Amino acid sequence: MKKNYSFLFIILICIIASGIQCTKSNNLKKTESSSIHSITIQDTIPISLVTIIPKGKQASFLMGTTDEELKTQPTMDHPDYYTDDEQPAHSITLTIPFEISKYEITNEQFCRVMNWAIEKNYAKITDGDLKSPDGKPYLGITHFDTDVPYLGIQFGIQIVGNSIKASETCELHPVHGITWFGAIAFCNFLSEMQGLLPVYNLEISGWDTTKNGFRLPTEAEWEYAARKNERYTYAWGNEIDKRFLNYGPSQSRDPNKSVFKPVGFYNGESKEDIETEDNASPFGIYDMNGNVWEWCWDWYGRDYYKHSSLKDPKGPEIGDDRPPYDVNEPTKVWRGCGWAGNDAFSRIAKRWSASPNTAINEVGFRIARSLF
Repeated sequence: MKKNYSFLFIILICIIASGIQCTKSNNLKKTESSSIHSITIQDTIPISLVTIIPKGKQASFLMGTTDEELKTQPTMDHPDYYTDDEQPAHSITLTIPFEISKYEITNEQFCRVMNWAIEKNYAKITDGDLKSPDGKPYLGITHFDTDVPYLGIQFGIQIVGNSIKASETCELHPVHGITWFGAIAFCNFLSEMQGLLPVYNLEISGWDTTKNGFRLPTEAEWEYAARKNERYTYAWGNEIDKRFLNYGPSQSRDPNKSVFKPVGFYNGESKEDIETEDNASPFGIYDMNGNVWEWCWDWYGRDYYKHSSLKDPKGPEIGDDRPPYDVNEPTKVWRGCGWAGNDAFSRIAKRWSASPNTAINEVGFRIARSLF
């Protein structure tokens, strides 16, 4: 079902799908730390992972937004914008050590893993999109689940024969148009490639928490990785403008340019005539606000914070719908906001959601892994 995601266009951007030129940066910030390590996909493409909670440790933090914070943070008068789902602020304890990817998963990383999956008959290209063998949507390439044309453009990936390829100079842009089903499938496939035990049953979308493979972060893990114990409005602090992140005001309105920036672009260096500020979270995680919204494991519950488990929460048993976009369809959590957002939507505590088969180009993901 096509959905009108016009709420995301706080700032309207004129984009022409043809002739788009992407930018590529090789200046990802290098952080020397024993808590950071990398894996490689087929010995060539790295994924950096940052330890958030080390083995043998646990962490507690205040999740959500307090009344006092809401009084000072950006807001907007719009029927689809609300903050009651961020409350009450509540203390959460995370007892499972885990790591998370330093950057959002890129087009290059996604293509390499999914082409391996296509060769294994774990995925296939059907009707111009990437799907599971039984037709479950993984990635929107030709078709998107939206009536808004700006959100229905695949900027970074193209079909080449029976494979997919990152568009030239877009290799380091975040993968987008990915469904929740596609994100968990990627995690399983990457786990198998790395010799780890896949955590998901893709037929029933179940999670075996005893397995050591890659997965999506829970919503609580995502927020802790974004804020640690700081009470910032954004991952880096309380100030926001186009020096810090890729969001609505960052867009050039140049029809020949992609709406995306390379992951890790905002690292305090001068590039593309922008004096960027470092947008790393207190843990050194980049783009926790901006570029793309990010899928989390959890089903979305508007009042979930009122009765959430205070220890390792994983969301409600089933998700609420989100009229008028997902009517009578349970939805999965998005966090972080994307390229079309504004100051209010980009707040670290802001929650959004969509049905797990939704593909729009403002949504991507990053990976996590439990450390046993």
